[in-house]
Amino acid sequence: MKFATPFIIIAISIAVYFVYISPTIDSVKLFRLQKSEQSNVLLKTREVAAKRDAILVDYNNISASDIDKLNKIVPDTFNPVLFANDISGIASAYGLVMKDFKVNEPKTEIRDAIVNRPKGETYKTTVVTLRLQGQYSQFIKFLANLDLSLRLVDVASLSIKPIGLQNSSSSSLEYLLEMNTYSLIGQATNKDTLTLIEKLKTISIDQNVFSGPMFSSLKDFSQTISPELQGRTNPFALIGSDIFVGSQKIQ
Repeated sequence: MKFATPFIIIAISIAVYFVYISPTIDSVKLFRLQKSEQSNVLLKTREVAAKRDAILVDYNNISASDIDKLNKIVPDTFNPVLFANDISGIASAYGLVMKDFKVNEPKTEIRDAIVNRPKGETYKTTVVTLRLQGQYSQFIKFLANLDLSLRLVDVASLSIKPIGLQNSSSSSLEYLLEMNTYSLIGQATNKDTLTLIEKLKTISIDQNVFSGPMFSSLKDFSQTISPELQGRTNPFALIGSDIFVGSQKIQ
């Protein structure tokens, strides 16, 4: 029995090491690694917060009117109705008639594929096609004002053809204009803190931009759409069954 006791103790020690001590050591190593990673993330988060606060200070120094202009240069979303209304307003001011307005979704998708937009891209390109009719001199003025518009627009292609027969006395022409306009994609979904801090390091706000002649020359041609009166709640109901006076329904 005396000779067997040391071997039993050794066997128990080996068993305790493999069953309890070794897994505990591995867990401690894992916890230390996780602690190091979390400490690094916490440090980077503080850097992000400091950079964010510095950017907010610069952003808060921008006037409300300049921020409104920036929001119109590249809006959060592309609204085809508002865009068509704005373009129509500019065209009608110079005697042009907008005959057709089309958002070309297939070309928009193809353009995005050609550009090979990276995951971090923050804007979307939308292809719009216009068909206008009017005098050439007026069309030139329309393009000049479009160039001064707050809304960021690039003319991609332009074709001009006469209206009617070639021997017609009319001097009006038809213009097929394809343009690219831009809007924001939305909030970034990348949750990698290290990537975020690297992006924030590249952000800077130059206040001189807002006092420069180019930014000051931009004009707001947006048109306000007046609200219309609400029609019948149920257009299929018998006439006279739902009569409204203001917002009150008479039974």
